[in-house]
Amino acid sequence: MTTLAFNHDEIIPRQLKPELLQLDGISRESVEAHFKLYEGYVNKRNEILGKLGSVDLAAANQVYSELRALKI
Repeated sequence: MTTLAFNHDEIIPRQLKPELLQLDGISRESVEAHFKLYEGYVNKRNEILGKLGSVDLAAANQVYSELRALKI
């Protein structure tokens, strides 16, 4: 099995600043909903980079490559 060595640092989402919940023209619910999306993106990034380190390059073929699927 051939694998790639990926050195990734896991990141954590930044804290939501309380002043963002009191903006004029943007509701608290909207800010909270977007913050949850942001947290999801950070977690998915960490998950994908974790999986990239264990990709089996020998299993790749012209139709499917796990490496390509993760990078996309």
